[in-house]
Amino acid sequence: LYSYVDNDVGLNGGVDVDSISNVTEDINSILYDNIIAPVVYPNRKKSVLNHNFGLRLQALPFKDARLGFTLYYKDYKDEINDEDTVVIKYKNLTETYGATLNYNHRFNMVSFQVLGTYEDNKTINNHEGDKFYDQTYDYNYLSLSGILSFHLLNDLLTPSIFYNYSTKEISDSNSSNSMNRSGLGIDLQLSLHQNFSVYLGYSSYEQTDSYNPTTVEFGGRYSNQNLKVDLKIFSRNDFVQYQMLEHNVPIPPNISAAEDITGLGIIFNYQYWKFLLETNTSYYFNIDGNDISNLPDLQFTSGLFVNDKFFDNNLYLKAGFIYYYTGNIKSPTANFGIVDVEPSHKVDLSVAGEIREVAIVYFAWENLFNHQYYITPFYPMREINIRFGLAWELFD
Repeated sequence: LYSYVDNDVGLNGGVDVDSISNVTEDINSILYDNIIAPVVYPNRKKSVLNHNFGLRLQALPFKDARLGFTLYYKDYKDEINDEDTVVIKYKNLTETYGATLNYNHRFNMVSFQVLGTYEDNKTINNHEGDKFYDQTYDYNYLSLSGILSFHLLNDLLTPSIFYNYSTKEISDSNSSNSMNRSGLGIDLQLSLHQNFSVYLGYSSYEQTDSYNPTTVEFGGRYSNQNLKVDLKIFSRNDFVQYQMLEHNVPIPPNISAAEDITGLGIIFNYQYWKFLLETNTSYYFNIDGNDISNLPDLQFTSGLFVNDKFFDNNLYLKAGFIYYYTGNIKSPTANFGIVDVEPSHKVDLSVAGEIREVAIVYFAWENLFNHQYYITPFYPMREINIRFGLAWELFD
C-alpha cells in the first residue's frame, strides 16, 4: 500500500469580524465576500508533503479464524507561514513506524477477538528565528484490546465483554511523561427475528486521572430487502474535552469541566424500484456541564437517488440530490468566547458510477443554491463548488 499527499492550504484564521465591525454594523454584508472580506492572517498557509507505506497480511490460519496484520511507515513534513509574513517560520518533520493486529476465532458457541496497535513516532519542530522553541519529541503508543462473546440459542442471544489497555509515553529533551489507561464494557444483542434485533451496551474508561466517563446505549435494527431502520439512544456522563484559551492554547482535559450528554441517532433507508431514499438523523436531548460541547443540537442528512444497474449490468449508478441540515451550535472561540452559530442547510448534486466493477467515476456539485453560512466561526463555507474524480483498478 502506498499513498502520496502534496498540498497547500490556507490558514488565514478566518474572517476578521473585528475589522468589519469598525466599518459596518451589518457583518454579513462583508463576511461572505471572497474579495473584500478581511482575514486575520492574509499570508499564512500550511504546506504538507506526506508519504505513506503499508504492508498488509490477511490469512485464515485455522478453521473459523481470521488474521489481519499491517505494518506501516509514514513520512510527514509540514511548513507553516505564521502571522503576516511570507517567510516560513515553522517546520515539522515526523517519522512514524507502526503495526496493527486483528485476530478473530470462534469455537462453537464462544468467539474472541484480539486487537493490537503499536506506534513509534518522532517529531522535529523547527521555529525559524527563535531556536529556543526548537524541540524533538518521541511518542510511543501501545494498545491491546480483547472481546469475548457467547453465541447462545443458535445466535439468537449474544452477550459480550470487552477490555482495553493502552499506554503512551511522550518525551522531549527536557521531560518525559507517561500515561496508562484502561476501559471495560459489556453488551447484549438479541435477535428477535431474522430481520429484527435489539442491542444494549455499557462501557466505562479512564479518560483522565480524575474522570471516568460512562456510556449507556440502547438500540434496535430492522432490515429487509427494501427497508432498513436503525435506532440508537445513548447517554454519556462525566466526559471532558479540550477547550481553547486565548492564543489557541488548549486546556488539558484534567482541568476542563465534565459534561453529560444524551441523544439519539436514526438511520432510515428505503428502496422502491430504482429509487433510493437515505436519511441519517442525530439529535441531542440534553447538553449539560460547561455548555461548550461544540455540537449541533440536530443534524439531518437526506438523499434521494436513482440507484440501480444499467446497460446490461455494466454500469452501477447512484445519482441524486442530498440535503444537509445542521442545527444550532454553541461554538467556543479563542477571542470571542462562546459564539452562537445559527442553523444552516445546503443541497448537493451527487453522481457516482461503477463501470464493469473496474472503474469508478464520481461528480459532485456542492451547495447548488449558493447558501451563505458558516459552521466554525468565522470560516464561511464554500459557495457553489464542483468535485470530480476517477478511480481505476489496474490489478486484481
